[in-house]
Amino acid sequence: MQFQKIPTLPEWQQASSSFFQVRSKKPKLVRIDNLIAKYHQVFDMAKLNILMELKNAVADWAADKIDRHVESKRWEAMRALEDVVLRKLYELDGWGKHRYLQAVCIGYKFTIPDYNPNLKPASDQARQRDETLDVGTSCTELCDAIRKAHTKYQLYSRLNFSPDEDRTKLKIFMAPEFYFRGRYGAYRDIGWVAKILKMMRTETNKSQYADWLFVHGSVIVSTETEEKGVSGMALQNFALVQKGGPKTQEHHDFYVEKEFPSHIDFEHPGDWYSPKNPEATIAGATRPSFRPWGGRKDEANLNLQEKEVYGKEKAKASELAGGVIFTMDGITFGLEVCRDHYLQRLKHSAESGKVQIQLIPSCGLDIEDDSVGCVSGGIVFNVDGIGKGHVSLLVNGDPFVQPQRGGKTNLVKVFGTAHKGKGEIQVCMPLTIPWPDVRQNVAESLNVRRAGTIPGKNPASVSPSWGGQNERFVD
Repeated sequence: MQFQKIPTLPEWQQASSSFFQVRSKKPKLVRIDNLIAKYHQVFDMAKLNILMELKNAVADWAADKIDRHVESKRWEAMRALEDVVLRKLYELDGWGKHRYLQAVCIGYKFTIPDYNPNLKPASDQARQRDETLDVGTSCTELCDAIRKAHTKYQLYSRLNFSPDEDRTKLKIFMAPEFYFRGRYGAYRDIGWVAKILKMMRTETNKSQYADWLFVHGSVIVSTETEEKGVSGMALQNFALVQKGGPKTQEHHDFYVEKEFPSHIDFEHPGDWYSPKNPEATIAGATRPSFRPWGGRKDEANLNLQEKEVYGKEKAKASELAGGVIFTMDGITFGLEVCRDHYLQRLKHSAESGKVQIQLIPSCGLDIEDDSVGCVSGGIVFNVDGIGKGHVSLLVNGDPFVQPQRGGKTNLVKVFGTAHKGKGEIQVCMPLTIPWPDVRQNVAESLNVRRAGTIPGKNPASVSPSWGGQNERFVD
């Protein structure tokens, strides 16, 4: 049996059916069914996330059968599904070629300036002109900071690693939340989200950044809208992410939306997103403001004295489609913008404990121990932009790589720059990326070779998730 493409749910159920068993009583099989159904409903980035989850779900199903010594007529279908999932991962994300063993976290630390809530543009045209100038200046400064970070990292790398060793290190550059906010508190055109990513591509598209991942802080936008007959502004906060090097897939540029806003996101006469009287001051005018569309309720209602943990007694939501989880270079990331981390958005998701690297661009937040939601040994990276700004780093479960409050962490070097807010580049020590292993007997039962080839492709090692300690990459 072989699937040429990811099967539809009816195709999969027919291929894996059994006349003597009820699927609803097989939770591991139902999990696979649900992921296959969801795969055909979402876009590129979510497809990658679901393929990763599907790969793990098939392995869980196989491990369960082996451990319980249970025979199943579904083995052939499962092998065919695993085969097509790996082939599709290879097509979308170069699966099987990945060589990253470590991550080097590079923080762009500086103070995010406040905006003047009383500053009012002379006209709509003047606001558009001012925002265009601000975005252009901010992109220029960020590109300059990225160039300096690359130059300084190269100096550090040449003193410490061979070229082959350096190619096994993923460089993660991150700026703080609100990097793109503008003098009026929010950009009026939501189109700036895509435009900024395009503008940053002029630098990040260079081949020298092929082993880099960028988080360009976040961009704040206000969109004119109406809710229940009230005219106002929908205020949204998007973290911007890019895979470095020449763009070859659409998912190499994307964004993650902040779900739980903070009282410091916008100037306001009271609590700007209070359910009773939500108002914010943008461009010199105080108007009704609305929470992000589709966001869950913050049941603490702005009470920052109580750490509200949402969803504790409810079904945990998935973050695979349009959420905080994304897949890049075979690595599963979780990105929480500031208060999303405080409210444990990743920790209380259906995928808690599965991501390898947890990223937190923020403005007023450290790494919260109770909010760590990555795998054991996973990397947690925070860049904050309030006060003097700080860079924090933590390895989940490792007492030797823990941040001290206020951002002191295990830095290998600090390189000064002269940018927005008198920022500086901070390069952290390389940390091992934890690759979750699949037992050899499970891999063999699914016909996944520990050092095999992707069908129809050039020889390459199968994903690090399937290999041993010394079989994780091939140049």
